[in-house]
Amino acid sequence: MPLDDFEIEVEDAKLAYVKEAKNGSIERAGLEDITASELAEIIKAKISANYIYELHFKAEFDVAKFNIIIEIPSRSASEPTRIMAALKYQPEQKQLKLITLF
Repeated sequence: MPLDDFEIEVEDAKLAYVKEAKNGSIERAGLEDITASELAEIIKAKISANYIYELHFKAEFDVAKFNIIIEIPSRSASEPTRIMAALKYQPEQKQLKLITLF
């Protein structure tokens, strides 16, 4: 099943949590003002480019998940800032849901 067809869900509450809990990474990437829909678009673009890592199933939570790396041009360095996004794989709903950024 191609992931290009999946909806990317970034809940506003999850984004607020990530902005607070992962403040250093978010600031380094210049994402302090990003909206949930903008982050979903960035994730979708990376999914379309097939940058998927560590696909596995967590039986204790009945969750399939994988990671992607998001590269954002840095405001203060020549190298881009890299952030890992963990996504819950929900094939029945054709949906990928943001778990966290790190």
